[in-house]
Amino acid sequence: MLRLIDRVKKLAGEYQEIVFWLPPALVLLFIAFKQLPALDPYSSIDGFGQLYSMLMNIAGGIMVCFSAWLTKRAYLGVWSDEDILQAQTFLVSASMTPGEKFALLAAVGLDLVKWILCFVFWYVVVFS
Repeated sequence: MLRLIDRVKKLAGEYQEIVFWLPPALVLLFIAFKQLPALDPYSSIDGFGQLYSMLMNIAGGIMVCFSAWLTKRAYLGVWSDEDILQAQTFLVSASMTPGEKFALLAAVGLDLVKWILCFVFWYVVVFS
């Protein structure tokens, strides 16, 4: 039983956007659409239309974050917590040469660029 709980916690931790963020956003979106049937939710000329549009953007933003993370994880790799801690330790150590520190910072910068590209790609896919 304890292993099952640990597996569920691990699954929920890895896929938190889909498990925790998206269901409430979709429920709020559905409730807003059903409770305000006479209003055009796409017009955005009144407060209710704007609220509905904001809820749609929240659900889209959650999908952008999850898709970017999944793409980065599947195709480009994600640094583990141990890798990040090791990189930080190497950066502050006196035994590394400036060239090695520059190479490590370049690797961190390249990883950041990959994250940005994943987010931009999925933002364009979801919101365009």
